[in-house]
Amino acid sequence: MQTPQQPYTDGPWIKLGKFIGLFFLLMVPQLVLFLPMNSKVSPAIYWPLFAGAYLVAYIIYLYYFRHYRKPGPQPLNKQAWLTIVFGFLAMKVATLVLYPLNQLVGHEAVTKNDQVIYQLMGNSNRNVVVMTVMMGVFFAPLAEELLFRGVLMNFFFKNRFWPGILISAVAFGLAHANNTWTGALTYIALGGILAFIYKKTNNLKITIIIHFLNNFPLLLLLFLG
Repeated sequence: MQTPQQPYTDGPWIKLGKFIGLFFLLMVPQLVLFLPMNSKVSPAIYWPLFAGAYLVAYIIYLYYFRHYRKPGPQPLNKQAWLTIVFGFLAMKVATLVLYPLNQLVGHEAVTKNDQVIYQLMGNSNRNVVVMTVMMGVFFAPLAEELLFRGVLMNFFFKNRFWPGILISAVAFGLAHANNTWTGALTYIALGGILAFIYKKTNNLKITIIIHFLNNFPLLLLLFLG
């Protein structure tokens, strides 16, 4: 006879330590992107490292998400798809407002994070370009939503609405490369929109799809260009 699963009772400092470790785990596959720039490193080495690092991160993130998350159904019904449309448009409006602000106040044509992506997409090594597209369109949205919404908000703010949204947004914003506070504000706003939608719906599938739709057009244009 199976005994009921005991709830997790980690204290706040243990949870904080776990989250910091999970945060740095997200950086590992991104660092692998720089291996193809060394002509001495074979694709047989960096492609398995790249895919394997994300696979390990997904498994660990899913483990914590499933054990800590607030239970409830997560269907992709008509209401969910309407929320996806709303979230995607909200992120585009935020970008249209905050990018010009960053240009005016921060004197940046594009954010530091986008500059890094442009440089990677302009690399002469096709493997770097393909890995960047895969990371930006598929791997990063899933990993970042699992970490900053699924794990972070359920670790610390399962029953607290606005604090969870604020901390998730700030963590998401600071996780992206920034030179200016207005650049960071752009990603904080985008993270806040995703966090608000997750809190309202308790459906991580919705925020993953919105994140994917937000990243896909730009990376597709850069890849084709």
